[in-house]
Amino acid sequence: GGGGGGGYEYPLTPDNEFSYLVEAVDQALHTRVLEFVYQPIVNHVQGEVCAHEALSRPRIDGRAIAPDVWFRAAVACNRAREVDQLVVALSMQSFSLAWSETFPTPLFVNVTPSSLMEKLFLKHLEGLFEKGIVLPEQLVIEIVEYIPYDVTYLSTVIQTVRSRGVRIALDDVGVGSNTFSSVAVLEPDWVKVDRTLIRGISGTPAKQEFLSRLVEIMGSGERIIAEGIETHEDLETIRSMGIFKSQGYYWSAPLSVLQIQSLLRTIEQKRHDLLKLVETTVWTDPAVQAKSEEIDRLVTLYYRLWNKIRNSNLSLS
Repeated sequence: GGGGGGGYEYPLTPDNEFSYLVEAVDQALHTRVLEFVYQPIVNHVQGEVCAHEALSRPRIDGRAIAPDVWFRAAVACNRAREVDQLVVALSMQSFSLAWSETFPTPLFVNVTPSSLMEKLFLKHLEGLFEKGIVLPEQLVIEIVEYIPYDVTYLSTVIQTVRSRGVRIALDDVGVGSNTFSSVAVLEPDWVKVDRTLIRGISGTPAKQEFLSRLVEIMGSGERIIAEGIETHEDLETIRSMGIFKSQGYYWSAPLSVLQIQSLLRTIEQKRHDLLKLVETTVWTDPAVQAKSEEIDRLVTLYYRLWNKIRNSNLSLS
């Protein structure tokens, strides 16, 4: 997510720091090189990864820059539209490289509302569709809330984008002053509740009350995504409140394309091991059942299990 509320204004920074950020923006636009990592969005009711969010990792001279700081610098120097165009194209191209066959799930990509309201951005998006670089049904535009926008005007623009098959998510819900009006007017396909309102929700009645109200406004919790899930207690709380989807370190840290590819190879190796085991025994053998169940879990919630392997060097066999 982007961070900040709808009324956020770009903070003043020392001139040298700001010029450094502007240089980073210029460099990315010139080289058309930007690193991405991808974090799964999990349907915890069905027990499967149902989408991913693309998170850019800008760098200059090897130094990492906080994404929200970088994007705000792009807004401040009037390069947000160019940056958003680059992010949409590169994040989807990069993500497709991780998968040997088809694009696996929809990809949520952060876009500033100011870019959406520019005809040049919409024209660029149309060009990506026509060239087949991006398929509309694979893209979910996640509108960041830290740039002020005219909700009514944005809603008319969104209708145009939606007519092409693109879906819309509203990010950082709960931290802006216009949260409920934005949800009501924009009618997004998904709303993403800001992590600050999800962390510790199991022991915070005020956060539970906010989420209950949002479920009421949305009609159900099916199109609500809880960000920042880190504990089983928080997951069980949002599940009991009717929320279907969640995202956070409880499931997985964001992963690079190389890490995803490594993970998929692990899955294939486990499948191969299972088939070899079946050749010498029967399906009802407890060892076969246990290995089969491990693969099922690896395929559905593979990120979380893969992280456990990476962090503790444990084998799943």
